[in-house]
Amino acid sequence: MRYLLPLVLPVAILVAERLRARPAWLAAGLAAQLALSLALCFANYQHWAGYRDFIAQLRPQLKDRRVWVNSELGLRYYAESEGALPVEVSQAVRPGDLILSSQLAFPVPFTTGGGVLAPLAEQRLTPTLPLQLIGIEAHSGYSAASMGFLPFGVTRAPVDIVRAHLVLERKPVRMFLPMNAPDAEQHLVSGVYSLESNAWRWTAGRAVVLLKSPSQPTPLVADIRVYDQSPATRITLQLDGETVAESPATHGPLTLRTPPLSPKGPQATVTLLIDRTFQAGGDQRELGLILTSIGFAPQP
Repeated sequence: MRYLLPLVLPVAILVAERLRARPAWLAAGLAAQLALSLALCFANYQHWAGYRDFIAQLRPQLKDRRVWVNSELGLRYYAESEGALPVEVSQAVRPGDLILSSQLAFPVPFTTGGGVLAPLAEQRLTPTLPLQLIGIEAHSGYSAASMGFLPFGVTRAPVDIVRAHLVLERKPVRMFLPMNAPDAEQHLVSGVYSLESNAWRWTAGRAVVLLKSPSQPTPLVADIRVYDQSPATRITLQLDGETVAESPATHGPLTLRTPPLSPKGPQATVTLLIDRTFQAGGDQRELGLILTSIGFAPQP
């Protein structure tokens, strides 16, 4: 809606001309507009001040560790002022990192590199007045028409909920990982996107998964699908940095399977590589292949 601001002045002139013969109406309109404008300015000030105060409270925790901000708008501004870095889509963070996130300001999916997110702090940003230029439930088109078409919202709901999470190390518990497993995110290190159709995930050109090692030699299996539009020609499967299987990238469903293998330690790093990626229309992600499951084959 802010892109319509250039229309405000000519509309105001037109209204003033029409109400010239009714000065009382014109004065009342100006007073109402002034009151509403000041109220919205005050609510917006409290919104941004909430981000500033949240970062100020966390300043001691921001020292001596890597900090990421998964947000835009005010939270990103104040976090980057303290040295935080922006999270990129499907980026992997590592144990010990601190993640600052916003429910409102366009967070992106990321992976925890085998760690688990532990809540450190949370703050609900609620202006004193029930007016919001933008908000979780404001249905206002301030930044994106997908959020709504209202010029502003009237609600007592929080304008945003901001959180801080600490990434803690967690050992993998699965030897075989379906992409729709409830704890799948804890095993995804990098290059694997969000779950789709409750069954599979897109990968980038390089996908890394952390798994629990089997107690005896076990085949390593990857159930994948090469998209019809993919320009890829070769797929490679690696275990702890060593190539254990390769296959031509034939379109359609494909299963990579190795002979029985024994990883070097209690944890196994499995990497799935595809030689050429592509982008679908309207999708800015680097797409490799479709992954349904990967890991050491369950015993019959």
